[in-house]
Amino acid sequence: MRNWSWPWLRPRGVAIENATLLAEGRRRQSWQTAMVRVTTDLLGGAEPEAVLAGIVQSALDVLHVDGAAAAMATEQAGTSAVVVAEGSLHRWLGATLPTDNSILADAVEAGVPVTAGR
Repeated sequence: MRNWSWPWLRPRGVAIENATLLAEGRRRQSWQTAMVRVTTDLLGGAEPEAVLAGIVQSALDVLHVDGAAAAMATEQAGTSAVVVAEGSLHRWLGATLPTDNSILADAVEAGVPVTAGR
């Protein structure tokens, strides 16, 4: 049996790994820039709606997704209102949604942004 070591594949594998690491570094830098912007806006007295709009826009930009939205709890228990929505989620703007057993509940429970696949 012949031993095929294919040394010409090694540089390509290294290049792919380097590109992956570079993309991850850029994504982290983008998130850090977005968080600095949010902190600066909040400390500067910006309106909460404007800050949320910035967060949603940052999510669109950094995650390269079709749509992003932010919801806030309403006075009615178990519901949240979509206060900012962009891209493919724009149609949900102003909607009141139940939070029980939903992606909204998952996000609140996790305490971090939650993404959903198709």
